[in-house]
Amino acid sequence: MLAPTNVLSLYRINPDGEDDWRFRSAHPPNGMGPGDMAFGGSTLALAIHAAYHTLPQDRALNMRIYSVLGHFHGLTKSTIPLEIAVKSLRDTRSFATRQVTVQQALPPDTRKPRTTCVLLIDFIAKAGSRTLIAFSEAPLDKNITHHSKLDDLNEALEKEVKAGTTDPMFVRILSSYHALNHDLWHNRYCPEGVIGQISVGAKVERPTNQDTLPFAQRRSYDWLKSRHDLPEQSTPANRDQVLLPPHRSAASAAMFAHFLDTWMSVIVPWWAHMDARHAQVFATLDFALRFHVDDLDASAWHLRQHTAMAAGDERNYAQANLYREEAGKDHTLVATMTQTCALKGFERKAAKL
Repeated sequence: MLAPTNVLSLYRINPDGEDDWRFRSAHPPNGMGPGDMAFGGSTLALAIHAAYHTLPQDRALNMRIYSVLGHFHGLTKSTIPLEIAVKSLRDTRSFATRQVTVQQALPPDTRKPRTTCVLLIDFIAKAGSRTLIAFSEAPLDKNITHHSKLDDLNEALEKEVKAGTTDPMFVRILSSYHALNHDLWHNRYCPEGVIGQISVGAKVERPTNQDTLPFAQRRSYDWLKSRHDLPEQSTPANRDQVLLPPHRSAASAAMFAHFLDTWMSVIVPWWAHMDARHAQVFATLDFALRFHVDDLDASAWHLRQHTAMAAGDERNYAQANLYREEAGKDHTLVATMTQTCALKGFERKAAKL
């Protein structure tokens, strides 16, 4: 089973940098099914991890991530490690801002790495006692099936195959895309949402109880929790050692970014019962990830809600909300991820005259 340490590990390749730090991923980014296309969430996770290692040591434990904005500039391959350059744009008592450029040295000319992603990552000093107002938006649906009553995704799909309701071939294809999340997360899809009702894309043509709703009112829900315990604090690495996230909140931020990128580019076509047979391009163009609480813990149960707000002109806009489960309380909104994604059909051949 693949642990977060394998997914998030980095090498520092210029440890003496002041305003410009460089890192290399200890492994190539995670793949996304057949072929050598890398999963975008892996890029985000590694970029966030690198940014944490550039915070001033005397304030690092007091800084909390709150904003990750960026664009994908091209295809990332799952066969080549990432080169990550971090530049400081701001360091004050209250804020730290980092510009992160992710590149890959692609053959034949590895001397000119290609930029695949550029991010702006902001940290803020941990909140003190001056909070004036505190509230949180709740999930759109009130009666979501609790994770204790659901199976993990792989177990749920195995039951569907045995019951004859889902084609095992589609499950194998889906598993090739979702294999990493199987290793990292307990992930349980709720029957109240579209994605759960279409077996996470394995039965995209299956009718759902939301088909009569406008697209902007459809939603999906799933629960997630890390399969691995995350240490409160990691041991600092020496010059030639692998770097791990410095503490639990840092590891959780990177892991949540990794997970929240999942399915964002296919939500809208799935809402319309479409998949790769109907569209040629599903690809994230830009993203905005915001954390709304200081302390993050991926080893606790969280609920994700997917919605989609707009589509047209060969692109769409979707959102994932992440809520923390709290005993005896309403769910607390922990993070929001929004993305603009390219969505293009197949080219139509010109009619013969």
